[in-house]
Amino acid sequence: MTCVSQDPHTPARLILTAAPAYLGGRPAIEQPEQFTRFDTIGALRGGPEQVWTLTRVDARPARMSTRPRLLCSDVTTQYQAALGGAGVALLPLRVALLSLQEGALVHVAKDWSMPGLNIHLTYATRRGMLPSVRTLIDHLAQHIPATLAQWPPGG
Repeated sequence: MTCVSQDPHTPARLILTAAPAYLGGRPAIEQPEQFTRFDTIGALRGGPEQVWTLTRVDARPARMSTRPRLLCSDVTTQYQAALGGAGVALLPLRVALLSLQEGALVHVAKDWSMPGLNIHLTYATRRGMLPSVRTLIDHLAQHIPATLAQWPPGG
């Protein structure tokens, strides 16, 4: 296995998002402790009571307890639920980016996010590996970090 990205600012970083219609008329969300007044959308693996560990841009951590209104194991369903106004979702930046740019989603608590997730290439074994597979692994390990460093595109 080869780890190709450990940068906390990659598109694997999770950000807090919600639909403008859901947020309409409510106070702006700027701090994790404000989430107690909002519905959330969570990952099924986190269970009915979840603690989201967020990190501020200055590296200060915060733990946010939540009882998600919706639990599901599919990030696309979480994304669609956020677009539909079901609550605040913790989504990968790469999933939410286009909707953020179009205004269909709003980035809430902008100074806070969940640290980036590592991206791994997994393969059976190095022994007996075809040279073409090794070349692909080396190419991806070299180029993925540079590509991810350009996220979000144009900014």
